[in-house]
Amino acid sequence: MRKVGWPVCLIRYSTQNRIEQAERRGFRYRLVIYPLLLAVLVASLVVLLARREPVLVEQVRVLGANFAVAADGAIETPIEVLVENRTDVERTVRVTGAGDVEVAGGHAQVRVPASDASTLAFTVRAPAATFGRGSRSGSVAVDDGVRPPRPVELTIAGPFRALPGSSSGAKP
Repeated sequence: MRKVGWPVCLIRYSTQNRIEQAERRGFRYRLVIYPLLLAVLVASLVVLLARREPVLVEQVRVLGANFAVAADGAIETPIEVLVENRTDVERTVRVTGAGDVEVAGGHAQVRVPASDASTLAFTVRAPAATFGRGSRSGSVAVDDGVRPPRPVELTIAGPFRALPGSSSGAKP
């Protein structure tokens, strides 16, 4: 500033009160609110990371025939699920039937590499009398080797109304 003929210290990172040596009055709420807000955000991030599912299972759309009628009258529906391994260890994921939904062959399983995803295709069987309007909800048990088997809800395609010979009260 001396080179251009101006007084020294004209440009500062301060307030006018600080420059004039005046005392600061009042309490600054920002000094309390900002650290509290930061602590809440960090705590929520920690909780979300702690509750994250190690293995994610989601149903994907299957192209082709929606369902077939088995010889015993049950409905067989092809299902495909995407299995995402969110851990650093390879996992074997096993899918079995739950409730009145059975997995053909008893179970289906797939090995999923660490931090990767794989698809698993299998067929489920369900009684024909349980279908209405072309689909129904059903669940299968997924065992990922980390937690106890947990149910995963699936949408199972089937007939729009009960098939002749099924034991539901609906009229065809």
